[in-house]
Amino acid sequence: MAQPREEIAQDFPSLRLSYLVIGYYLKHGAELAEHFEWRTYEEKKLLEAHEEEWSPRGLRERLLARLTRPGSGS
Repeated sequence: MAQPREEIAQDFPSLRLSYLVIGYYLKHGAELAEHFEWRTYEEKKLLEAHEEEWSPRGLRERLLARLTRPGSGS
């Protein structure tokens, strides 16, 4: 016999959390969209400011150089 969704949610706490998250999103979607847009903008600025420093290009070489540096623990 099928259970009502409320009973299923009581049996599985993670589902209850999912319902709460979905409910919050439905009530605050505009705020969340604005927040995510702001975070995306901030992320882009941060990545641009550190583009060379955080670039994956040459990562292997930089890590290997760090290993052979005096005082690196190896």
